[in-house]
This record gives sequence, C-alpha cells and structure tokens, in this order.
Amino acid sequence: MGSCVSKGDNWFTACKYNDCSYIKDNNFAYSESYDKREYDYSHYVFTGFAGIHYAAYFGHINAVYLLKNYEPNLITQSDTILTLDTCYGIVEGIQVCSGLSGLQLSILSNANQVSNMFFEGFFLGKNQQIMFMSQNAMFTVFSCQILNGSFEALEQLEKYHRIYLQKDARALFQQNINPLMLAVYMGRKSFVSLILQLSESALYSEYFEVFVINQDYKQWKEQAYKVIPLQLLAKQKDIDCCFAMVKTHLDGKHEPVQDWMGGVGYEGSLQIQDYMNHTDIQRQRRLLKKRTSMSTRTRISISTVNNSFGSFSECSIQSPRKSLDLQTQNMIQNCDEYI
Repeated sequence: MGSCVSKGDNWFTACKYNDCSYIKDNNFAYSESYDKREYDYSHYVFTGFAGIHYAAYFGHINAVYLLKNYEPNLITQSDTILTLDTCYGIVEGIQVCSGLSGLQLSILSNANQVSNMFFEGFFLGKNQQIMFMSQNAMFTVFSCQILNGSFEALEQLEKYHRIYLQKDARALFQQNINPLMLAVYMGRKSFVSLILQLSESALYSEYFEVFVINQDYKQWKEQAYKVIPLQLLAKQKDIDCCFAMVKTHLDGKHEPVQDWMGGVGYEGSLQIQDYMNHTDIQRQRRLLKKRTSMSTRTRISISTVNNSFGSFSECSIQSPRKSLDLQTQNMIQNCDEYI
C-alpha cells in the first residue's frame, strides 16, 4: 500500500482480506477502532466498520477467531450500503442502518460459519447481548434471518432461538414492525410457515400471536413498501402465495406445532427440514405431475407410431405412477403423506 495509507487503514484492509499475520501483530494497537475513511462501495470501504465487522461480513472465520477477544461487542457506527446474499440470490445496493453487530452482518452476507461461531459461544462473555440487539427492528437477528431467507438461517434459529428470539419479538412489536409482513412481502414462504407456528407455540405465542391476528392487510402493504428495500420485495405471485398460507392458517387448517418451538433448547432435532419440505410440497407435486404427464404423452406417441406400422403386440398405455422410476414414486408417496 502507498505511503498515504495509514496503519489504521491497513488494519481494516487486513481484516477485510483475512490477513491473519497483520491482525496478530497489531490487534492491541487497533482493536476497538472504527474505519473513518470515506464510504466507497466499489472498494468495500464502509465508514463506521470495526475490524470484526469487515471480517464477519466477508466470512473470514480465522480473522473473526483472532478478533474474538478484542472486538466482540462492537457495533457499526454509520448507515451504509451492502450487498446481501439471500435465498433468491445476490442483491446489491441495500441500505442498512448503523448499530449492527458482526453476527448480524454475517447473517446478511450468508457467512454461515462465522455466524455459527458467534452463536456457539465465543462471545458469551461480558456484554455479549449487544450482538443480539439492534436499534432498528428491521435489523434484529430475527429480521436479518428473514432477509437472508435461507435454510441455514432457519437451522440457526432452531438451535439458538432461546438466546434472542423473545427480545427480538419485543423490539419488533415496540417499533411496530410485523415480522409476518416482512416474510410475506419478501416471499419467504418458509419463514411465513415458521411465524405462523410460532404464534401457536407454548413458548412464543404471547409474542407472535399478535402479529398473526393483526389482519389489517392494507396497513401491511403500506408498511412493506415503507420499510422493505425495493430490491427485496417479492413478485406478486409469491406474495399472494404467502397470503394464502396465512389465510389457510387462520381458517384452522394448519400443521401441528413443531416440538422445538416449545423449548427443546439448543440441541433440538432438525425438524425444521420437515416443515421446509411441507411448505415446498406444492412445487414438488407440480413437478411430479409434469413428469407424469410427460411420461404418459411419450407412451401415447409410441403407441401411435406402432399402430401406423400395424404392430400392436407391445403397445399399452401404462398407469403414469407405474411408469415412473422408484425415486419418483417415493417422492410422490412422501408428498401424499404430508397432504
């Protein structure tokens, strides 16, 4: 780097690029300092980031591990614009507020190893709770998981919900942000299913029931377009699908509550996979019907060709299910068990 670059700038660059040697040599000198350089999105310079924020956002688990004793409880000092890694792909140009921890940044960037490290207790010392709170309800840990929308975010929620979920629910309620609205208007079907079940659970019903029974959908839409970045708004068909899930739940046609929501603790069995499969079941059935239809059309075509040549002995229109391979038959059977 040129002579015009200070050692402090080198520190943030080292954290951004996982330069562990530099971090080891300088951690006492530059820990708990914030980047004061002018914001530059093209070069990923974020004003108000500490070293641990760069390391967490870029998923550098080794750098985060080295910083665990020096910068665990720092939060960002400035609003900034980030690229998020969501279940629908990379989304650029998202305005995020100040006051985010390394944990929240790692969830937003889908740096699962880093966020698991935070969750697993490297930072369970003094004042560690700052990692799980945000001054803005749109960026609590739970909100960040909805923004992310991935199965990994759901897994983390299942394992660690007791650490933060009640606090996050209160923060959402106090700031009048409906998490179900967030999930619906971002098309996060798995999180819609999750929140609906949270509203029925023994542990969380008092926090989440109010979000479900608040059916002022006009207000939902107004709030959605006010607080959700335009890049993260779902297509209308996905929004409609999520609303249908809510209506089905309110009509009493919902699934039993998963055991872990009642408070199994940090070691709950991975039952989230079960309702992930359930929320995706209609898509699977459409795919299977398409396969069945294609299989049937193929046999009719063969029959026609054979008829034209006067050969009938090998011609038959088989049952679509019988004509499918064993794996597909098993998938159909699994679908039938859920419905």
